[in-house]
Amino acid sequence: MGVTIKGLSGLTAKLNKLDPITRAAMSIGVQKAGLLVEGDAKLITPVDTGALRSSINTGGSSTATSATATVGTNLEYAPYQEFGTSKMSAQPFLQPSLQKNKKNATKIVLTEIRNAYKGL
Repeated sequence: MGVTIKGLSGLTAKLNKLDPITRAAMSIGVQKAGLLVEGDAKLITPVDTGALRSSINTGGSSTATSATATVGTNLEYAPYQEFGTSKMSAQPFLQPSLQKNKKNATKIVLTEIRNAYKGL
């Protein structure tokens, strides 16, 4: 005598996909959130020649347990703009963009994860 549960093999297959699906969705969501912060930073960046604004970009990486988006610039004078100097007031553009978009960034990541499971 045995017990047969209909759909168990399908459920097992879905559960086995859980981690890779979540990781992929999280990575996509974090990248999209980084792009949101990047876009906002570009809107508020002080402009002289436009070099600073055009140098702002988003990079990312992910592992089995985390995903990271890095928004920044490689221009050597960017930290002086962001934090100021003894001769120049700060004109921050990265930190305010991150602070403004924290809630939206979280929503983007959660939405990507939810959307990833809609088709299962």
